[in-house]
Amino acid sequence: MSAPSVPAAPTVAGSLSALPRQLRADPVLGVLLGAADATVAVPESAQAVVAAALAAFTERAPLLVVTPTGLDAERLSDDLTCLLANVDGPAPEDDVGALNGAVTILPAWETLPFERVSPEIETMGRRLAVIHALTESAAVSALPRVIVSPVRALLQRLAPLEAAAPMIIVRGQQVESESLLHELVARGYRREHQVEHRGEFAVRGGIVDVFPSTSDVPVRIDLWGDEVDRLTSFAVSDQRSSHDIASVTLYGSRELMAGTELREAARRLSAHRAWGSSIWERLERGEQFDGMESWLPFLDGEPRVLPDLLPAGAQVVLIEPRRIRDRAVQLLDEEAALAETLAATWGAKEGDEDPFPRLHVPFDRLLRESDAGVISLPPVPEGPSTAAMRRCCLRSSRVTVTVSKRPWTVASQNHSSTTVTSATWPLGAPGVCRRAARPREKRTSIGGSPAGSRPQATTYG
Repeated sequence: MSAPSVPAAPTVAGSLSALPRQLRADPVLGVLLGAADATVAVPESAQAVVAAALAAFTERAPLLVVTPTGLDAERLSDDLTCLLANVDGPAPEDDVGALNGAVTILPAWETLPFERVSPEIETMGRRLAVIHALTESAAVSALPRVIVSPVRALLQRLAPLEAAAPMIIVRGQQVESESLLHELVARGYRREHQVEHRGEFAVRGGIVDVFPSTSDVPVRIDLWGDEVDRLTSFAVSDQRSSHDIASVTLYGSRELMAGTELREAARRLSAHRAWGSSIWERLERGEQFDGMESWLPFLDGEPRVLPDLLPAGAQVVLIEPRRIRDRAVQLLDEEAALAETLAATWGAKEGDEDPFPRLHVPFDRLLRESDAGVISLPPVPEGPSTAAMRRCCLRSSRVTVTVSKRPWTVASQNHSSTTVTSATWPLGAPGVCRRAARPREKRTSIGGSPAGSRPQATTYG
């Protein structure tokens, strides 16, 4: 007797988009859709499916999904990319550097508060892209349906919003070459002999090569006088053009721009925080240097956070809210201890003057200025009155679907629609939710094992 056939592994984003729709008749999902503020217990294995179902059926947008850590955010984003079809927006190859796809991540800085090192250019560029989409009213329809963010990224104060606006270049557009180069420098791009990394540009006659901060490939801008005659992507390895593109979106490679307000703030700091005079003088002159972002709390007096920018119709989803709050408290404690240590190192004596301004705001401040609804998804019920989701499982080592023994109809590009009561795709196949087993904080799951072998307990992140 032959073994039952298993559906082929899905390989593209949105290939499991039929899955969340199977929850449409679930009464617990009705609770979430019927109220902007609600609490429903959802097991960890079902969090991605429930979040995808919310995004598929709710009219509230965008959906801001908050996780305790960055690893949790990456994992959830990969799951949601499989579970949500991208039906809006240009193809990535047509508009290089723009926000594409139904799901995007808002990353947190990799650096410590007050550390004199700049975050990764890609991190700053992606943060600017999300911030600009939320602040530009004309771009509301182009927002990703889901923004996944670790709580650290949301607690972090935002730089002045003027730095978020991108420069968009379209084939056939009139562009003055000198103005283009000046704008690139103002946005933090570095001029190099040859473009090899994000945030760099090079000039050879009427050709300008630039590597956008939010793109995986660099772009070649071929100018004929002041007209953009051709736009192409090219390979870093051999510098040869690969294919034509329609437009390129250039977000800044720094979140902090040396504008007039920043220079004035640096001048005022020189008077009463003399311990940092060398830094304030460089900022007052408008210099851009590595680590300048670490001085953001001193330079911008108005504490803004990303939830402040959410429109009234947005929805916030807290994944494991207790862990989120604990992580927020931990971040503030770590920053306070670091500020106390650095104050003595820099000779600032924090107690003798104004306290060091903090990069992160308290958790209670996070949603205070936002009109968005808040849904909490704890992993277990917080009380007898808390609604709970029925069984639904997405395991770390395999993708498994089982809900109340009712059949699921799963559509995939690799096979026709298949009705199954339990479908399993090994993650070893390429492209399955774009996930691989990777270290994870304080989590234990049992990976799938061959028949007759003992399951191995593995820690994932």
